[in-house]
Amino acid sequence: MKRPKDLVSNNYVENQQRGKVDQLQNQSIDQSNQSIDQSNQSIDQSYQSIDQGKAWTMAPSIPSALVSMLTRLPKLKFVVVTLGEEGCIMLQRTHNENDAELEETDVDECLASLSQRKDSKVTSPMCISSSVMKLKACGIGVLTGRLLVGTAEKIPPLELVDTTGAGDAFVGSVLYALCTDMPPEIMLPFAAQVVSRIIQLSSVLYVQILQFRSLRMQKWYHCRLAAVADI
Repeated sequence: MKRPKDLVSNNYVENQQRGKVDQLQNQSIDQSNQSIDQSNQSIDQSYQSIDQGKAWTMAPSIPSALVSMLTRLPKLKFVVVTLGEEGCIMLQRTHNENDAELEETDVDECLASLSQRKDSKVTSPMCISSSVMKLKACGIGVLTGRLLVGTAEKIPPLELVDTTGAGDAFVGSVLYALCTDMPPEIMLPFAAQVVSRIIQLSSVLYVQILQFRSLRMQKWYHCRLAAVADI
């Protein structure tokens, strides 16, 4: 049977350890909130630049706006614009030693040519790519690169539930593809497939799935902090 002094001592140690865990948790949460706020600021700026893309570039069409963006921002390797059920358009910058031998092609005419190669009978996403060429946007400039057209998966109207989160799913898929070194010809159909799964789910169910995963992560994180405090 434990003496009162032993009980007080044990309670004191447990309270000290719990205090360390709470302190570590609070510090981690504060740091996470700060990083999230910074990320949100940069995301807002990115979304503003996307929404105001054509206005910012003063371009008459989407393809010419993409040329303008890569011309103004020389460190960008590519730029993508999503078009909802029409899929997406991607312009990729390339560095070719034989640039002087390439003929200039109007970027709008190139897009029209690629769009004609779409197969309306194919329901799964696909990617149609041009060869490396000098893409010209009248009054804007010339860029050496490839123009790619990505199609969206054709979903029956009755299976379309909620489009909430479709844009975020596309961006997340592109980031994953970049981390795994996917070529654009695979990346665009992959992102379209992820989006098609998202929009066939209710946003409420999607949020519940995220909340469930978040709770599991919190429990795991709490156990890790407790282990660190014990050490």
